[in-house]
This record gives sequence, C-alpha cells and structure tokens, in this order.
Amino acid sequence: IVQPERWEIPPHEHRFVNVYFNPTEIKSYRSIFFAEIDDEGVQTSANTELANAGKSLKFDLAGSGTLPCIGFESPTERSPDGNLMINFGKILLERSNRKRIILRNDGVMPATCLF
Repeated sequence: IVQPERWEIPPHEHRFVNVYFNPTEIKSYRSIFFAEIDDEGVQTSANTELANAGKSLKFDLAGSGTLPCIGFESPTERSPDGNLMINFGKILLERSNRKRIILRNDGVMPATCLF
C-alpha cells in the first residue's frame, strides 16, 4: 500500500510517501515501486526523448513474511516422548523447589510469551 496515492509537489520541495508491507504468508515478496509525473496538458518544445527524461521513478521493493520464534536454552532434559521436561524430584510436603527456564528469541522480530 502506498499513501498518498497522488501528490502535487511544488518546485524545490519534497514530500514523504509511506509504503506499507503487510505479508499474509511466510514467504518472500517482491514488487516494484513506480511513480510517474502527470504532465497531461503541459506543452513543451523539447524533443520527445528529452521531455520524457526524469518523468518516472522505478525501484524494487522486497520483504519476507515471518513469525516470532522462541527456543529453550534450559531445560534440555526430555521426556520419553520427546517433550521438554523439568524434573523437580522428590520434595517434602510444605517445601518448595525452584527451577529456572531460559527462553531465547531465535527470530528476527520481537516475541511475546504468555504464561
């Protein structure tokens, strides 16, 4: 999405255009940004080739859809069926034991973990 879609830019000034990327799948995307001067009704005495020089701007856009990726540094022990496991062992009644879980963000974007 490009916003705004149309803009008049006075001489010797500039404007910022917002280009939005909203991937819907985990894959790479490519597109082309193309801007063109609307000179309809403008008269010029220059030859056609010179008159068309600088009338358009074109460049590639690229991005990748991705998801957050959380990994475990600790614990590393696994149950017989392959799941990560924290073994607290035998604990007397009314006593407690504490184990630390270390999570790691392996992705390229921020990740939120809910417990």
